[in-house]
Amino acid sequence: MRILLVEDDRVQAEEVRKHLEGEFHDPKITLLKTEKQFRDRFEEIAGNPPDVICLDVMMRWTDPSPDLNIEQIPPNVRDEKGGRWRRAGVRCAKLLYEDIRTRDIPVILYTILEEEDLEGELAGLQNVTHVTKDSNLSVLVDNIKSLSA
Repeated sequence: MRILLVEDDRVQAEEVRKHLEGEFHDPKITLLKTEKQFRDRFEEIAGNPPDVICLDVMMRWTDPSPDLNIEQIPPNVRDEKGGRWRRAGVRCAKLLYEDIRTRDIPVILYTILEEEDLEGELAGLQNVTHVTKDSNLSVLVDNIKSLSA
């Protein structure tokens, strides 16, 4: 089982990783922490797709850096109403769906946001499942198992 986990919260990522390692036999879990890391690795993801991608919705564009040039940020990210971090996972899911090579990779949006909060933004994304973050990770595990079966 190959899982790509895109999560910027270090504690949350570690908790999810440990739980998945306990639930699956020898899972290969790759962790990316920002939307920029996801975009930078997109060709690698497309060329060797994981079994499932678990995306946080609200995450940073990139790690803070004194030499970050605002012009390096794509316009749709830079100009997003409400801040760049608010819908990073949705943008990543859309990138996956828009590319024929990655369209069929199962995606779980693992977020504190309720599904109703994302309704209009997920229209047409048939490969996306919404799972609300909870201290009980069994719902996430059950979804991963059903999507990768």
